[in-house]
Amino acid sequence: MDVILWRHAVVLPVNAPDLERQLSENGHLQAAQTAEILNSHLPAQCRILVSPAKRAIQTASALGREFQIVDSFAPGASHTDIIKELAWKTEGDLVNQVIVVVGHQPTMGMTISELLFGSQRSIPVNNSEAYWVSQKIEDGKLKAYLRGVVKPELVCDW
Repeated sequence: MDVILWRHAVVLPVNAPDLERQLSENGHLQAAQTAEILNSHLPAQCRILVSPAKRAIQTASALGREFQIVDSFAPGASHTDIIKELAWKTEGDLVNQVIVVVGHQPTMGMTISELLFGSQRSIPVNNSEAYWVSQKIEDGKLKAYLRGVVKPELVCDW
C-alpha cells in the first residue's frame, strides 16, 4: 500500500468558521505545485480521501481528480481515524493500492509518525507538504518506509 498524506495549503488570514476557511492566492499556487508533482507520480486509479474543510477540498481540487470527502477527517480528527479508514496493515500480504489523504496538522504529522515508526509523536508538516509512505516486504514482514516528500517551496520554474 502507498499512502500520500498531504496537508492543505496556506489559508487566508480571515476570521471564519474553521470548516469555511479558504486558501489564499499563495495557497492555490502551493496546491497547484504540489498537485503537479503528485500527478506526475500517481497512478491513473487511486483513492483520494479529503477532509470536509473548504481549504482541504480546495487543495485536493488542484489534482483535477475525483475525490471522496470523509467527515471523520475534519480539523481535530484523530490519526487513528485516518489509519482505520486506510485499513493500514502491519502484517500479511502487500495491498496494491494508492491512497491520497488531504487533511490537517497535527493529524497528518501524527499519522505519518504512526505509520513509519509506530509512535504517536507529531512530525511537523508545513502547508501543502505531502509525505509518501510505502510498504514493502522485508524479512517476511510488512515494513513502512518514506518514499518521498513534496515541499512546494522547493518547486521552481527554471
